[in-house]
Amino acid sequence: MKNIKASLIIKDMLLEMVIKSAITFEEESRDFYQNAINKVADQESKNLLTMLMNEEETHLQKLRFISTHSMDEIIQSINTQEITLLNNEYIEKRHTIKEDANVNDILELALEREKASCQFYSLLSQKTKMEHVKNLFAFLAKEEEQHRNHVESEYHRLNNK
Repeated sequence: MKNIKASLIIKDMLLEMVIKSAITFEEESRDFYQNAINKVADQESKNLLTMLMNEEETHLQKLRFISTHSMDEIIQSINTQEITLLNNEYIEKRHTIKEDANVNDILELALEREKASCQFYSLLSQKTKMEHVKNLFAFLAKEEEQHRNHVESEYHRLNNK
């Protein structure tokens, strides 16, 4: 009985850590885009970065809702070991904009962030059994994939003039 309780406590802590990491990553992404807006001159790039910043804020709100409403149910449906590996990979993808970064540098970093976020949410979606949480993670993965596509298009627009 003690082992089962300890296992549930560990799962709870790990899932909480994953959700907190996702919230932190989304906060950092929002801040990344906010900082990037001030570093680019091209108005279309500024518009894209503003849109991405606003969407990251929306993701934050959804994750915060999960963290306060669904944790107990989610814990039962996710494999502890897989979550630990997933969380560690996600944390490694954090990047900051260097002072001398140009718009291409910023967009390349943005591509890496969006790809990591998409993979993170896709795997979470695959690993949870709860339909509404699975759907939320799938939705966030799709959003991050769209972000990656937008950033990639902007990168090509700027470099194929």
